[in-house]
Amino acid sequence: FARAIKQAPDAVSRGIQTGLRDVKNDWQAEAIDIAPLKDGTLRQQIDGDVKGLEVEITANAVRDGFNYAYYIHEDAGKAVTGEKKFLDVSAQQNEGKWAKWLEDEIEKELKKAGWR
Repeated sequence: FARAIKQAPDAVSRGIQTGLRDVKNDWQAEAIDIAPLKDGTLRQQIDGDVKGLEVEITANAVRDGFNYAYYIHEDAGKAVTGEKKFLDVSAQQNEGKWAKWLEDEIEKELKKAGWR
């Protein structure tokens, strides 16, 4: 029991990091799937990163100094195909699933550390 208690912080940390990487990969894929499609540049420029305890997904489709991704997502741009708020919508649609993934990864790591 003492060993499990001692290992718990590292186990939780591993579970969180694994879960956040899974969330990042899924969020990025989901955003790509629903982003507007003009010539594919926007979808190719959607990227993600895990920074500490946060997942960050970005989209930049810049050509000749004009950021099409920002124009569509945040400004007055209209999405002819796909979802205008592709980053937000993909996150909102998957919040519950991702929370479960994090919980499962933490639980899995705690079990490996001796918690039953």
